[in-house]
Amino acid sequence: FFKKQFLARIYHRDDVGQYRKTFAAVKVLKDQKHPMYQQVADGLNELITTTDASVDQFTEYLNDIHAFCLKHGKYLSTPDDLMFAME
Repeated sequence: FFKKQFLARIYHRDDVGQYRKTFAAVKVLKDQKHPMYQQVADGLNELITTTDASVDQFTEYLNDIHAFCLKHGKYLSTPDDLMFAME
């Protein structure tokens, strides 16, 4: 869910790799109401990877997830062993 909702939008905006072209091809399938659209879209969602993100993109992605959780009444706390990263 988060990859499709947030990471895919970041990759599309920043034109990362072949993502923008691939997203456009999947959109054509959706617009044509192609019977394989959902299967292709689901497969693409599984292939989207955070390893393609820069540090700034990954930070934005994590901040988007955090904001989403806050909006829905959940707070994501930082584990004690990672508090050094916040300092």
